Amino acid sequence: MGPNHPQVARVVSNLSLVLQALGDLDGAKAGYERALTICEAALGPNHPTVARFVNNLGMVLRELGDLAAPKRTYSGPSRSPKPPWAPDHPNVASFRRNLDLVLNELGE
Repeated sequence: MGPNHPQVARVVSNLSLVLQALGDLDGAKAGYERALTICEAALGPNHPTVARFVNNLGMVLRELGDLAAPKRTYSGPSRSPKPPWAPDHPNVASFRRNLDLVLNELGE
């Protein structure tokens, strides 16, 4: 297993969750970005793990106060406008709720 293995991305993402909880938002952002880059390359942009990392990155960007960045993160050109889960999957509600929070704060 090398530094760009999806398992490494999961570990980095978990560390980012801890950093975010501790208030190190810049550290969390860097970790989520790294995890997302690894997983997108290894699994493709529409994989459920990628969507989860997009969701996490979007929320830390929102916490950092940059509302335009999470909007781009959630709906960037390489991402599907809807999560890769079935419409009734519980993660869909979380993903859409977080996007709606950002859009509401942007007044859209």
